[in-house]
Amino acid sequence: MPYAWSNLIFDKTRVNALLDGTGIRVPHARTYFVKLLEYQAKANKAA
Repeated sequence: MPYAWSNLIFDKTRVNALLDGTGIRVPHARTYFVKLLEYQAKANKAA
């Protein structure tokens, strides 16, 4: 998981613009990033 230690920037500017007025909000990556890593770890064990 080398990308987990990279200095990544999650830019959701375009998504926010497209969803403006729909009532749908994209959460900040901090709120779900750990869950993504846990999923990947489980998927790697299953492979």
